[in-house]
Amino acid sequence: AVDYEQLKALLPDVDGWTRSDTKGEQVSMPVSSSRGETRYQKDDARIELEITDSALNQLLLAPISMFMSSGYSERSDDGFKRAAKIGGQPGMEEWNANSKHAEVTAVVNNRFIVSAKGDDVASLDPVRKVVESVNFSKLAALK
Repeated sequence: AVDYEQLKALLPDVDGWTRSDTKGEQVSMPVSSSRGETRYQKDDARIELEITDSALNQLLLAPISMFMSSGYSERSDDGFKRAAKIGGQPGMEEWNANSKHAEVTAVVNNRFIVSAKGDDVASLDPVRKVVESVNFSKLAALK
């Protein structure tokens, strides 16, 4: 796994949102991985962004990979969950209108998991914007 400081360096500033609580960690066992995370706030809305280096470990990638394949989609009166392209990368997006909760995840270079969870957000759009603000090209180039 890459050094977590490299992942923290890729956590973006997002126009109109206040960023705080940036931190990271790295573990070697049972599965090597590293991650950087931060929080954004705008009025009552909150978004948490996390970049994880799976180090190509299938234990970390498998749970989301199955949802991203074959155009997965589910809908209900409350919202939806579906496979989607996020910034040109394979991903998932989930929206619950009742709880105003959104989740957007992209997998970059079959290795890095970029995931954001939003609470008290008006729609999926600001959460997607936060994920797409990460420089995927720089992330994919990390080794």
